[in-house]
Amino acid sequence: MSFFKDDKTILQSYITDLKNEIPEKLNENSIVVRLVALETSIYKLEGIAIVPDAKKEELLQSIKDVLVSHVNLIFQINKKLEKDAQNIVKPQ
Repeated sequence: MSFFKDDKTILQSYITDLKNEIPEKLNENSIVVRLVALETSIYKLEGIAIVPDAKKEELLQSIKDVLVSHVNLIFQINKKLEKDAQNIVKPQ
């Protein structure tokens, strides 16, 4: 949790770099939306982590939301790469 409590510029630069370094092949709406959802959940976790009297349940739920958002992003990237790898030949 110290990552979220320490210098905020590290977290902001991490998210900015993640968004700016998406390969062109993966820069599609479906992936960008998942990336924004991950960013939102990370900032929500950061907000909860800096509150000294935050409830443990809130903190755990926020961590779970970040992990779910991350898995959804990876799943969408995998779906995109899998679809691109398919060689579907149209019947003539």
